[in-house]
Amino acid sequence: MHQLESEISAAREFLAGEHPAPSNELQTCDWVIVPILQAIGYKRTAILAQGGTETAGRPDYLIKAEQPWLLEAKAWSSPLTVENARQATGYAYQNSFQWVVLTNGKLWHLYDAFQVEFQRRLVVEFRIESPLFKDFVLCLSPGKIDIERILELKSSAAGIELLGRIASGLDDGVIPVLQAYVKSKSGYEPSPAEIIEHLDLQSQLSAQYSIVDVAPIGPSTESKDGSEGVEIYISTDTVSARGVLHTTGEITVLAGSKGNAIHSVDHRTKYVELRPKYEQLGVLRISGDSCEFTTDLRMKKPSSASQVLFGRSSNGWQEWHDKAGNSISVYKANRPSPTSA
Repeated sequence: MHQLESEISAAREFLAGEHPAPSNELQTCDWVIVPILQAIGYKRTAILAQGGTETAGRPDYLIKAEQPWLLEAKAWSSPLTVENARQATGYAYQNSFQWVVLTNGKLWHLYDAFQVEFQRRLVVEFRIESPLFKDFVLCLSPGKIDIERILELKSSAAGIELLGRIASGLDDGVIPVLQAYVKSKSGYEPSPAEIIEHLDLQSQLSAQYSIVDVAPIGPSTESKDGSEGVEIYISTDTVSARGVLHTTGEITVLAGSKGNAIHSVDHRTKYVELRPKYEQLGVLRISGDSCEFTTDLRMKKPSSASQVLFGRSSNGWQEWHDKAGNSISVYKANRPSPTSA
């Protein structure tokens, strides 16, 4: 179990920009897909590369289990297309394989090739950053694929998404109901903004985006002068930010920190996509080409924070610096704090 958690964590670090992501399909298989399969119990000899060509339509791997299944791999940066799915499930059906996994390492699709209608073949999809991903991939362990458990997880994921929509006010029908309820109990009718403001922000973000790297949000309980952490900075042409690096490796971005509101489409990350949500919640103010944190925001990884500030992939361990000008990588892995020059 520890090995599986380690492999998933390593893949999530690619998403966070902490390490260069796999650059092609072979690296995606070697760095992400095969290690995860081995971590759930498959021996390397049970993960058989088929050596087929794209034209032949033969998926990349035959996975030897009590009920063998097929896996079609794509490069980390490649989308999973309908054509990929048609080709893989068509081959599976013709050769009596019921289950097919199509994945680029980040997104995992499970298909039931025995469904006659193609539109019904997709059983479930999970992103590797989802808190339910580990449970899903364990259902693919040697032996028969645990489809009943997978369907339970699918329902759980749908419920989490609905809770996120309710919490964030994206489900328009919920706000009037809450307004009426509060008015009936107190005589006061809150505005939609007040309702959203008083909901738990952490629930909104983790449910809506399935991100595990956002720590509880709100004013930091630790001193802003860094007395209970290391005071850190980013100072560039587009970013002027202050924060506190905690001994846990988490980071609090302090109110007033400013970043670049313009992002590169080619380097957009999940954390950059959070910015409209932060703006809606009043955590971030976007004006023209700049964005500014209006409250302290604690996040689990320095890279999560630097990506929001820069609007692109970035390695927070290199971007953030302490008062002495050291990159905060010197504090990684509980190393002793460096002395100031």
